[in-house]
Amino acid sequence: MKILMYLVFILLLGSIYSCSTPQNNEAVEDPEKEDINIHEDNSKNLHVDGFFFAKRKEKGISAVDPPVFRRGDEVFMVLQNVGVFSRADDSLNHVELHMNIRNSDGELVEQKRNILGNRGKKDLKNNILNKPYVSYRTILTEHEGTYHFILTVVDRVSLDSCVIEADYFLE
Repeated sequence: MKILMYLVFILLLGSIYSCSTPQNNEAVEDPEKEDINIHEDNSKNLHVDGFFFAKRKEKGISAVDPPVFRRGDEVFMVLQNVGVFSRADDSLNHVELHMNIRNSDGELVEQKRNILGNRGKKDLKNNILNKPYVSYRTILTEHEGTYHFILTVVDRVSLDSCVIEADYFLE
């Protein structure tokens, strides 16, 4: 049965990178309302080199491939080389992250907005954020199945944004 579930998971496994720049300097809207199937070429400068799922180990976190987790695990999405961010008048980059987790029925399981807050005001070397990550601790009562992880990275100066979507399986 696990092999069948794994094969189904592999067939369903997909990921989408999309980046966008709001038109007419509009504020970045809630990812729930955004069309997340925007092509990357709509962004002026903000791009993501890649990402991976990870989980906590004794010494930090390590990549999980395929992304299969157990109930109670903390699921990390780690991005690689996000940028190029603009600089504000204070000579700092202003970065923000938003996260949504949806279950296989499309129901919102978790939503975190403005994860970085003031910690997102940084002097980034070459205006690149090397390995930002967010995490979600699964709970023991969650159902087995495929979950959809949506992470939005926002440049608060230029209002560029990138949406990274990927599925993981909870057993």
